[in-house]
Amino acid sequence: MTTATLTRATASQAGGRYGFRNVARMEWLKLRSVRSTWWILLVFAVGMIGMAVLVMSRQHSIDPTNNSFVGLIIGQVAFGVLGVLAVTSEFSSGMIRATFAATPRRPLVLAAKAAVLAAVTLLAGEIWPSRPSRPARSC
Repeated sequence: MTTATLTRATASQAGGRYGFRNVARMEWLKLRSVRSTWWILLVFAVGMIGMAVLVMSRQHSIDPTNNSFVGLIIGQVAFGVLGVLAVTSEFSSGMIRATFAATPRRPLVLAAKAAVLAAVTLLAGEIWPSRPSRPARSC
């Protein structure tokens, strides 16, 4: 049963017919191999947390939630840059030709790119800004 599954998967991939999972795996490998991805995620983490700490230390207002969301501007710009670099890095290096030669269905490639970027940004957005918040002050 395992041999039949492996043979069928190998035969379908040899013909250039990749499914969404395989294309998404290829996009993940390409995204994580670009050095700027990790730098952008670092800028996101430092920007979100650093701006929140800076604004919270300078203002003594009663609304810490609003003040801590100032870093979202840096985070949104960082993830916008990540999305642009994920698409344009292939065009500048010429790797897009190999991508479309292996997977000629362009909507599948673009959907896999979008899914991988969405997963990375969701994961980074959920992990890094989640830090213990200060207890509310009683009046």
